[in-house]
Amino acid sequence: MRIELSDRTKTLALELLCQFDSHISAKSLWKSINGEFPFKYRCGDTAFSALHCISYFGIPKVANSLIKMNRWDVNQKDSLGMTPLIWAARYGHEELVGLLAQKQHIQPDLQDQVYGRTALS
Repeated sequence: MRIELSDRTKTLALELLCQFDSHISAKSLWKSINGEFPFKYRCGDTAFSALHCISYFGIPKVANSLIKMNRWDVNQKDSLGMTPLIWAARYGHEELVGLLAQKQHIQPDLQDQVYGRTALS
């Protein structure tokens, strides 16, 4: 989707992401992320939202659509204290970082709970 996003693909992604919290794909993503951290990361116990997910993958057009829905807080922290902006910055998704940084209520100085880092650090 990062390379080329058709209207149909975007629609399918939004349908999935709108039910992300209870979808099996959320558990699969948590499992894949779990290998990066030295502690347990549990799906369902976290605030890892659809906006966190799309920030992890770095797809700005889908993120923008999610933000316009006003269902997800752009400053929401997951169980590691990471916001969607931190996820996007961590993986070098520059276009998405720029999109999120322009949002009116964004707080770029929020720190994660593991290293105390912000999106800018």
